[in-house]
Amino acid sequence: MTDSGELVRTARALAQRAHAGQRRKAGDVPYFTHLEAVAELVVEHGYDDEVTVAAAYLHDLLEDQPAYADELRAVMPPAVVETVQVLSETKRDSQGNERPKAERFDDYCAALSRPTDAARRALPISAADKIHNAYSLIEADAEERLLQRLNTRPAEHSEHLARLRAIYAGSLHTSLLRAFDDATVALVAKIEALSKRNLYVRLDPESRARARVAARLAVPRGDHVTLAYRIDEAALERALPPGCGLGTRVELCAVAEHVDARAQVWTIQLGSDTRRPYDGGTLHLTVSRARDARSRDSNDVLEVVPGTPIDVALTGVVAWSDEVD
Repeated sequence: MTDSGELVRTARALAQRAHAGQRRKAGDVPYFTHLEAVAELVVEHGYDDEVTVAAAYLHDLLEDQPAYADELRAVMPPAVVETVQVLSETKRDSQGNERPKAERFDDYCAALSRPTDAARRALPISAADKIHNAYSLIEADAEERLLQRLNTRPAEHSEHLARLRAIYAGSLHTSLLRAFDDATVALVAKIEALSKRNLYVRLDPESRARARVAARLAVPRGDHVTLAYRIDEAALERALPPGCGLGTRVELCAVAEHVDARAQVWTIQLGSDTRRPYDGGTLHLTVSRARDARSRDSNDVLEVVPGTPIDVALTGVVAWSDEVD
Protein backbone atom coordinates (compact mmCIF):
# COMPACT_ATOMS: atom_id res chain seq x y z
CA MET A 1 0.00 0.00 0.00
CA THR A 2 1.47 3.37 -1.04
CA ASP A 3 1.37 6.83 0.60
CA SER A 4 1.02 5.36 4.11
CA GLY A 5 2.00 7.13 7.30
CA GLU A 6 4.61 5.90 9.76
CA LEU A 7 2.09 3.97 11.88
CA VAL A 8 0.81 1.99 8.91
CA ARG A 9 4.31 1.33 7.59
CA THR A 10 5.37 -0.01 11.01
CA ALA A 11 2.27 -2.20 11.23
CA ARG A 12 2.77 -3.54 7.72
CA ALA A 13 6.42 -4.40 8.40
CA LEU A 14 5.52 -6.16 11.65
CA ALA A 15 2.79 -8.14 9.91
CA GLN A 16 5.17 -9.20 7.14
CA ARG A 17 7.73 -10.39 9.66
CA ALA A 18 5.31 -12.09 12.05
CA HIS A 19 3.47 -14.02 9.33
CA ALA A 20 6.53 -14.68 7.14
CA GLY A 21 6.38 -18.47 7.48
CA GLN A 22 2.60 -18.77 7.35
CA ARG A 23 0.60 -19.92 4.31
CA ARG A 24 -3.05 -19.47 3.45
CA LYS A 25 -5.26 -22.57 3.46
CA ALA A 26 -7.00 -21.13 0.41
CA GLY A 27 -4.57 -21.23 -2.48
CA ASP A 28 -1.42 -22.03 -0.44
CA VAL A 29 -0.09 -18.47 -0.90
CA PRO A 30 1.86 -16.35 1.62
CA TYR A 31 -0.44 -15.34 4.46
CA PHE A 32 0.58 -11.70 4.13
CA THR A 33 -1.37 -11.50 0.84
CA HIS A 34 -4.55 -11.79 2.91
CA LEU A 35 -3.50 -9.02 5.31
CA GLU A 36 -2.63 -6.74 2.41
CA ALA A 37 -5.99 -7.44 0.77
CA VAL A 38 -7.92 -6.67 3.97
CA ALA A 39 -6.04 -3.40 4.48
CA GLU A 40 -6.68 -2.39 0.87
CA LEU A 41 -10.39 -3.20 1.19
CA VAL A 42 -10.91 -1.02 4.26
CA VAL A 43 -9.16 1.89 2.55
CA GLU A 44 -11.13 1.34 -0.66
CA HIS A 45 -14.39 1.67 1.27
CA GLY A 46 -13.47 4.84 3.11
CA TYR A 47 -11.79 3.63 6.30
CA ASP A 48 -8.40 5.22 5.70
CA ASP A 49 -7.44 6.47 9.16
CA GLU A 50 -4.09 5.09 10.24
CA VAL A 51 -5.34 3.28 13.34
CA THR A 52 -7.88 1.25 11.34
CA VAL A 53 -5.47 0.45 8.51
CA ALA A 54 -2.71 -0.54 10.96
CA ALA A 55 -5.14 -2.81 12.80
CA ALA A 56 -6.21 -4.34 9.48
CA TYR A 57 -2.62 -5.42 8.82
CA LEU A 58 -2.31 -6.83 12.33
CA HIS A 59 -5.79 -8.30 12.83
CA ASP A 60 -4.56 -11.93 12.92
CA LEU A 61 -1.32 -11.41 14.81
CA LEU A 62 -2.54 -12.15 18.35
CA GLU A 63 -4.55 -15.13 17.18
CA ASP A 64 -2.01 -16.76 14.86
CA GLN A 65 1.37 -15.40 15.96
CA PRO A 66 1.14 -14.77 19.73
CA ALA A 67 4.93 -14.76 20.06
CA TYR A 68 4.79 -11.23 18.63
CA ALA A 69 2.22 -9.98 21.17
CA ASP A 70 4.77 -8.09 23.26
CA GLU A 71 6.22 -6.39 20.20
CA LEU A 72 2.72 -5.44 19.04
CA ARG A 73 2.05 -3.72 22.35
CA ALA A 74 5.48 -2.05 22.31
CA VAL A 75 5.27 -0.48 18.84
CA MET A 76 1.53 0.14 18.42
CA PRO A 77 -0.66 2.63 20.31
CA PRO A 78 -3.40 1.24 22.60
CA ALA A 79 -6.12 2.00 20.01
CA VAL A 80 -4.54 -0.40 17.52
CA VAL A 81 -3.90 -3.09 20.13
CA GLU A 82 -7.48 -2.88 21.45
CA THR A 83 -8.89 -3.16 17.93
CA VAL A 84 -6.77 -6.22 17.21
CA GLN A 85 -7.94 -7.77 20.47
CA VAL A 86 -11.58 -7.41 19.40
CA LEU A 87 -10.77 -9.29 16.19
CA SER A 88 -8.84 -12.11 17.88
CA GLU A 89 -10.38 -15.45 18.84
CA THR A 90 -9.02 -17.24 21.89
CA LYS A 91 -8.29 -20.67 20.46
CA ARG A 92 -7.41 -22.49 23.72
CA ASP A 93 -8.85 -22.51 27.21
CA SER A 94 -6.92 -22.02 30.44
CA GLN A 95 -5.94 -25.71 30.45
CA GLY A 96 -4.52 -25.49 26.94
CA ASN A 97 -7.36 -27.42 25.32
CA GLU A 98 -8.68 -26.29 21.94
CA ARG A 99 -11.98 -24.45 22.34
CA PRO A 100 -14.98 -25.40 20.18
CA LYS A 101 -15.31 -23.31 17.04
CA ALA A 102 -18.91 -22.34 17.90
CA GLU A 103 -17.85 -21.02 21.30
CA ARG A 104 -15.04 -19.00 19.78
CA PHE A 105 -17.38 -17.52 17.19
CA ASP A 106 -19.89 -16.55 19.90
CA ASP A 107 -17.13 -14.63 21.67
CA TYR A 108 -16.05 -12.99 18.40
CA CYS A 109 -19.59 -11.74 17.72
CA ALA A 110 -19.97 -10.52 21.31
CA ALA A 111 -16.74 -8.52 21.08
CA LEU A 112 -17.81 -6.89 17.80
CA SER A 113 -21.18 -5.96 19.30
CA ARG A 114 -19.84 -4.00 22.27
CA PRO A 115 -20.39 -0.20 22.25
CA THR A 116 -16.68 0.65 22.30
CA ASP A 117 -14.42 2.60 19.99
CA ALA A 118 -12.30 -0.50 19.46
CA ALA A 119 -15.34 -2.55 18.37
CA ARG A 120 -16.49 0.21 16.01
CA ARG A 121 -13.05 0.29 14.40
CA ALA A 122 -13.01 -3.51 14.20
CA LEU A 123 -16.27 -3.79 12.26
CA PRO A 124 -14.99 -2.72 8.82
CA ILE A 125 -11.86 -4.85 9.29
CA SER A 126 -14.02 -7.85 10.16
CA ALA A 127 -16.19 -7.29 7.08
CA ALA A 128 -13.15 -6.92 4.82
CA ASP A 129 -11.66 -10.08 6.33
CA LYS A 130 -14.82 -12.07 5.58
CA ILE A 131 -15.07 -10.65 2.06
CA HIS A 132 -11.54 -11.70 1.17
CA ASN A 133 -11.95 -15.09 2.86
CA ALA A 134 -15.16 -15.76 0.90
CA TYR A 135 -13.65 -15.04 -2.50
CA SER A 136 -10.47 -16.93 -1.59
CA LEU A 137 -12.52 -20.00 -0.68
CA ILE A 138 -14.50 -19.81 -3.92
CA GLU A 139 -11.35 -19.48 -6.01
CA ALA A 140 -9.47 -22.24 -4.22
CA ASP A 141 -12.33 -24.71 -4.02
CA ALA A 142 -12.35 -25.57 -7.72
CA GLU A 143 -8.92 -27.19 -7.38
CA GLU A 144 -8.65 -28.02 -3.68
CA ARG A 145 -12.22 -28.84 -2.53
CA LEU A 146 -11.27 -26.70 0.45
CA LEU A 147 -14.80 -25.97 1.65
CA GLN A 148 -15.31 -29.66 2.33
CA ARG A 149 -12.05 -30.04 4.27
CA LEU A 150 -12.27 -27.07 6.64
CA ASN A 151 -13.35 -27.45 10.27
CA THR A 152 -16.15 -24.97 9.55
CA ARG A 153 -18.67 -27.04 7.60
CA PRO A 154 -20.16 -25.55 4.42
CA ALA A 155 -23.58 -24.86 5.96
CA GLU A 156 -21.98 -23.07 8.91
CA HIS A 157 -20.39 -20.46 6.66
CA SER A 158 -23.76 -19.07 5.59
CA GLU A 159 -25.01 -19.08 9.20
CA HIS A 160 -21.94 -17.20 10.39
CA LEU A 161 -22.16 -14.64 7.60
CA ALA A 162 -25.85 -13.99 8.33
CA ARG A 163 -25.08 -13.43 11.99
CA LEU A 164 -22.25 -11.04 11.19
CA ARG A 165 -24.41 -9.18 8.69
CA ALA A 166 -26.86 -8.35 11.48
CA ILE A 167 -24.00 -6.90 13.51
CA TYR A 168 -22.62 -4.88 10.59
CA ALA A 169 -26.00 -3.45 9.51
CA GLY A 170 -26.36 0.23 10.35
CA SER A 171 -22.68 0.59 11.21
CA LEU A 172 -20.72 0.02 8.00
CA HIS A 173 -20.43 2.34 5.03
CA THR A 174 -22.99 1.37 2.40
CA SER A 175 -20.37 0.36 -0.16
CA LEU A 176 -18.62 -2.03 2.24
CA LEU A 177 -21.90 -3.60 3.36
CA ARG A 178 -22.85 -4.07 -0.28
CA ALA A 179 -19.47 -5.70 -0.98
CA PHE A 180 -20.02 -8.01 1.99
CA ASP A 181 -23.49 -8.93 0.68
CA ASP A 182 -22.05 -9.68 -2.78
CA ALA A 183 -19.38 -11.93 -1.29
CA THR A 184 -21.98 -13.69 0.85
CA VAL A 185 -24.23 -14.36 -2.15
CA ALA A 186 -21.29 -15.77 -4.11
CA LEU A 187 -20.15 -18.05 -1.28
CA VAL A 188 -23.65 -19.28 -0.44
CA ALA A 189 -24.20 -20.12 -4.11
CA LYS A 190 -20.98 -22.14 -4.04
CA ILE A 191 -22.07 -23.91 -0.86
CA GLU A 192 -25.50 -24.73 -2.30
CA ALA A 193 -23.83 -26.22 -5.36
CA LEU A 194 -21.75 -28.42 -3.06
CA SER A 195 -24.90 -29.78 -1.44
CA LYS A 196 -26.04 -31.18 -4.80
CA ARG A 197 -24.39 -34.44 -5.74
CA ASN A 198 -24.58 -37.09 -8.39
CA LEU A 199 -26.09 -40.50 -7.64
CA TYR A 200 -24.21 -43.21 -9.48
CA VAL A 201 -23.90 -46.90 -9.86
CA ARG A 202 -20.11 -47.15 -9.64
CA LEU A 203 -18.96 -50.18 -11.61
CA ASP A 204 -16.67 -52.72 -9.98
CA PRO A 205 -13.17 -53.25 -11.44
CA GLU A 206 -14.17 -56.27 -13.49
CA SER A 207 -17.09 -54.42 -15.09
CA ARG A 208 -14.94 -51.35 -15.80
CA ALA A 209 -12.39 -53.58 -17.48
CA ARG A 210 -15.15 -55.24 -19.53
CA ALA A 211 -16.36 -51.84 -20.76
CA ARG A 212 -12.90 -50.52 -21.52
CA VAL A 213 -11.99 -53.53 -23.59
CA ALA A 214 -14.96 -52.61 -25.79
CA ALA A 215 -13.90 -48.94 -26.16
CA ARG A 216 -13.79 -47.77 -29.77
CA LEU A 217 -12.89 -44.08 -29.37
CA ALA A 218 -9.80 -42.28 -28.09
CA VAL A 219 -10.79 -41.72 -24.43
CA PRO A 220 -11.98 -44.85 -22.56
CA ARG A 221 -14.57 -44.21 -19.85
CA GLY A 222 -16.92 -46.89 -18.52
CA ASP A 223 -16.73 -45.96 -14.81
CA HIS A 224 -20.32 -45.37 -13.74
CA VAL A 225 -23.99 -45.23 -14.66
CA THR A 226 -25.74 -42.02 -13.56
CA LEU A 227 -28.96 -42.53 -11.61
CA ALA A 228 -29.50 -38.82 -10.90
CA TYR A 229 -27.49 -35.71 -11.72
CA ARG A 230 -26.87 -32.88 -9.22
CA ILE A 231 -29.59 -33.52 -6.66
CA ASP A 232 -29.70 -32.77 -2.95
CA GLU A 233 -30.24 -35.30 -0.20
CA ALA A 234 -33.96 -34.55 0.05
CA ALA A 235 -34.42 -36.04 -3.44
CA LEU A 236 -32.41 -39.18 -2.73
CA GLU A 237 -35.34 -41.50 -2.03
CA ARG A 238 -37.01 -40.62 -5.33
CA ALA A 239 -33.75 -41.16 -7.22
CA LEU A 240 -32.97 -44.63 -5.87
CA PRO A 241 -34.14 -47.68 -7.83
CA PRO A 242 -36.79 -49.82 -6.07
CA GLY A 243 -35.29 -51.87 -3.27
CA CYS A 244 -31.94 -50.09 -3.43
CA GLY A 245 -30.10 -47.88 -0.97
CA LEU A 246 -26.67 -46.29 -0.80
CA GLY A 247 -24.10 -49.07 -0.86
CA THR A 248 -26.44 -51.59 -2.50
CA ARG A 249 -24.69 -53.89 -4.96
CA VAL A 250 -26.70 -54.13 -8.18
CA GLU A 251 -26.58 -56.13 -11.38
CA LEU A 252 -26.87 -54.27 -14.69
CA CYS A 253 -27.05 -55.28 -18.31
CA ALA A 254 -25.92 -53.30 -21.35
CA VAL A 255 -28.66 -53.96 -23.92
CA ALA A 256 -27.81 -51.61 -26.82
CA GLU A 257 -24.80 -49.74 -28.18
CA HIS A 258 -25.00 -46.27 -29.76
CA VAL A 259 -21.82 -44.88 -31.33
CA ASP A 260 -20.68 -42.12 -33.67
CA ALA A 261 -17.53 -39.98 -33.91
CA ARG A 262 -18.29 -38.20 -30.63
CA ALA A 263 -19.20 -40.93 -28.15
CA GLN A 264 -19.78 -44.64 -27.63
CA VAL A 265 -22.73 -45.21 -25.31
CA TRP A 266 -24.45 -48.29 -23.94
CA THR A 267 -28.10 -48.31 -22.91
CA ILE A 268 -28.25 -49.93 -19.48
CA GLN A 269 -31.02 -52.03 -17.97
CA LEU A 270 -31.39 -52.16 -14.19
CA GLY A 271 -33.89 -54.80 -13.14
CA SER A 272 -36.49 -54.54 -15.89
CA ASP A 273 -36.06 -50.81 -16.50
CA THR A 274 -33.84 -48.68 -18.74
CA ARG A 275 -35.14 -45.39 -17.30
CA ARG A 276 -33.77 -43.36 -14.41
CA PRO A 277 -36.24 -43.26 -11.49
CA TYR A 278 -35.70 -39.55 -10.80
CA ASP A 279 -36.18 -37.86 -14.18
CA GLY A 280 -37.09 -40.63 -16.62
CA GLY A 281 -33.92 -40.26 -18.66
CA THR A 282 -32.28 -43.29 -20.23
CA LEU A 283 -29.84 -45.20 -18.04
CA HIS A 284 -26.57 -45.33 -19.93
CA LEU A 285 -22.85 -45.88 -19.70
CA THR A 286 -20.39 -43.77 -21.68
CA VAL A 287 -17.86 -46.38 -22.81
CA SER A 288 -15.55 -44.02 -24.71
CA ARG A 289 -15.40 -40.50 -26.13
CA ALA A 290 -13.58 -38.48 -28.73
CA ARG A 291 -10.87 -36.29 -27.21
CA ASP A 292 -12.89 -33.10 -27.66
CA ALA A 293 -16.27 -34.59 -26.66
CA ARG A 294 -18.34 -33.33 -23.73
CA SER A 295 -20.81 -34.98 -21.37
CA ARG A 296 -23.85 -33.79 -23.33
CA ASP A 297 -22.52 -35.51 -26.46
CA SER A 298 -23.29 -38.88 -24.88
CA ASN A 299 -26.91 -37.85 -24.38
CA ASP A 300 -27.11 -36.57 -27.96
CA VAL A 301 -25.71 -39.82 -29.36
CA LEU A 302 -28.12 -41.82 -27.24
CA GLU A 303 -31.06 -39.85 -28.66
CA VAL A 304 -30.15 -39.66 -32.35
CA VAL A 305 -28.10 -42.79 -33.13
CA PRO A 306 -30.06 -46.06 -33.39
CA GLY A 307 -28.90 -48.72 -30.98
CA THR A 308 -27.39 -52.07 -31.92
CA PRO A 309 -28.47 -54.88 -29.56
CA ILE A 310 -25.76 -56.16 -27.19
CA ASP A 311 -25.74 -58.25 -24.03
CA VAL A 312 -23.03 -57.34 -21.50
CA ALA A 313 -23.41 -58.12 -17.80
CA LEU A 314 -22.11 -55.50 -15.36
CA THR A 315 -22.17 -55.01 -11.60
CA GLY A 316 -21.66 -51.99 -9.35
CA VAL A 317 -22.55 -50.21 -6.12
CA VAL A 318 -25.02 -47.35 -5.61
CA ALA A 319 -23.08 -44.32 -4.32
CA TRP A 320 -23.07 -40.54 -3.97
CA SER A 321 -20.38 -38.65 -5.82
CA ASP A 322 -19.11 -35.06 -5.68
CA GLU A 323 -17.74 -35.37 -9.18
CA VAL A 324 -19.34 -33.66 -12.16
CA ASP A 325 -19.37 -35.95 -15.15
